[in-house]
Amino acid sequence: MMDTQHQQQASTVQPAHRVETEHTDMIYDMKIDYHSHRIATCSSDRTVRIYEAKQNTTTPNALVAVLDVPCDGPVWRVAWSHPKFNVLAASTQCGKVAFYRNKAPTGAPEAWGLLDVHQTRPSSINAIEFAPHEYGLVLAAASSDGTVSLITMTQAGWVTTSSFQDNSVGCTSVSWAPFNSLGGQGVRRVVVGGCDSIVKIWSLLDGASAWQTTESLPTGHSDWVRDVAWAPNAGMPCNTIASGGDDRRVLIWSQVEAGGPWTVEQLGASFRAPVYRLAWSVAVLSVSTGEDSVTLWKQKQQSSNQTWRWTLVTSMADSGAVPAPPTL
Repeated sequence: MMDTQHQQQASTVQPAHRVETEHTDMIYDMKIDYHSHRIATCSSDRTVRIYEAKQNTTTPNALVAVLDVPCDGPVWRVAWSHPKFNVLAASTQCGKVAFYRNKAPTGAPEAWGLLDVHQTRPSSINAIEFAPHEYGLVLAAASSDGTVSLITMTQAGWVTTSSFQDNSVGCTSVSWAPFNSLGGQGVRRVVVGGCDSIVKIWSLLDGASAWQTTESLPTGHSDWVRDVAWAPNAGMPCNTIASGGDDRRVLIWSQVEAGGPWTVEQLGASFRAPVYRLAWSVAVLSVSTGEDSVTLWKQKQQSSNQTWRWTLVTSMADSGAVPAPPTL
């Protein structure tokens, strides 16, 4: 019988391919587009780079474009719009959001170029996310001065159409509720995390001009909230939000009826390092931490007592991915 170390080595799945990004400084974010065709990265070298996501080609993960970002500081985040708009956004330390678009006609080689630069705030824009496409081409931007700005593409160009003050110490993350989420009829909602250690939900009623904090979540984190992510509902009649932060915890917030209370549970035990990034893929949650590891989690029914529990599926590091052992 093999010992535990040999079992782990045998079950480790090696990366299918490694991407040589050619960034010259630290990479802060990477996002894959709606159709999983392109990967965008951003860095302290003040560039955004786009790569092929496909690997079944003669040049897997080939570099598609290198986009200079007009800022004297790092580029923190990137965000892809819905493909009907074909826009890539990048947020910066200098308070600007840069917008890019593939200007080549269909079927021609891609020609990504700068579309516009919007001076959103005087302070750093720490997080951005495009709204569901049903709302139009709208971007939410969270900044270090505690403000969340809503930037909309209009006939006059990119305009800050509304904003709200979430806190006085800084926002780190923002995420949109799905268009058809529970209780979302006639209202737009975002969840915001920040340096005040609080997760808040803000709402804008159709026809209104001012955002309101309409739902208060229970106290959960004891340190900065680094990221929040509203889960796609995929037809499920519930709202689910994940949050993670410097307290090395991931919390899962759930609401099963519109206007009802939110409950919170911790995802496993505390991690060994701060939690920096969260991402959903339908019902699977990806957690990235400061120890250079990524873990995947999913709700599974326990055979022992028939209850549902968040369970580790896979752990990934630079050396490879290790499936979690089966649970009872």
